[in-house]
Amino acid sequence: MGRVAEDRPRLSEKIARWRWASFRTSFLNLGRDEGFVAILHVEDHAATRDVVRQALKASGIAVVSVDGVGAAKRAVAESGDLAGALVDLRLRDGSGLELYEWLAAHHPALSTRVAFVSGGGTELARRVAAIGRPVLEKPFELAELVRLVVRWENGDDRPPGTAD
Repeated sequence: MGRVAEDRPRLSEKIARWRWASFRTSFLNLGRDEGFVAILHVEDHAATRDVVRQALKASGIAVVSVDGVGAAKRAVAESGDLAGALVDLRLRDGSGLELYEWLAAHHPALSTRVAFVSGGGTELARRVAAIGRPVLEKPFELAELVRLVVRWENGDDRPPGTAD
């Protein structure tokens, strides 16, 4: 009898993990035709790029990671259909706002699915807020980013918190 009681919590934990994995997979696949979604991540710090890439990969999201504005422009041209872009505001070869303006001129559909990352309180962050794109303050919750990507993939280009 003691052995069965000991096994039940383990079994219920396994079922709970399986249910979560099934839910997460179903939730992330809502509205997908290609079987996976990819976003562009522009960040000049390699360690941050790696953490974000691994976290999103674990959630079923492919990431095209680049370290600057020039590399991002090349990646957009080569990557085809991207669900969105997560762009650091301060980059070594320019600003995230500069990349956003280029996207708006050359890839307007993608420019509606851009979120920025900021270390906080910069003039660039205030300018981005004025154009209505989301700004995630470092350190941000990766779950918040996953929710945003799911919204993009399901056709919701509005910034978070925007009313219907």
